[in-house]
Amino acid sequence: MTPELSYLFGGGVIMFAIIIIQVAYLPLSKGLAWGLSARDEAVEGNVLDGRIARTLNNHIESMVLFATAVLVAHAAGISTEMTVLGAMLYFWARLIYVPIYLLGLPYLRTISFLAGAIGTVLIYLEIAGAISA
Repeated sequence: MTPELSYLFGGGVIMFAIIIIQVAYLPLSKGLAWGLSARDEAVEGNVLDGRIARTLNNHIESMVLFATAVLVAHAAGISTEMTVLGAMLYFWARLIYVPIYLLGLPYLRTISFLAGAIGTVLIYLEIAGAISA
């Protein structure tokens, strides 16, 4: 398995962890009865509910772009120092993004988000370079 695929797997593990956090926290914040119900009626959430949901949504969105880059690079046989660096940057940035977002640290959140996005862009640039070559 290439390092890029390993980091993609790690991104999936991060997503799974966020889902577990959300599943574990919802009954605590909205009540066990609501947590075990069909959830047809909306219940007002608190600040952390919103942060968990936004963290998950943001991670899903970033994973779509990252997974596309990693899988296209893998299918094309592209694995360079730059793609490995990009994948590593994405993974570590997303790993620290979760607690930073949940704690509500705005500037660090933006920096970690941008670091992950830059990591993804590095992979896209390597693919684009291979296409134009």
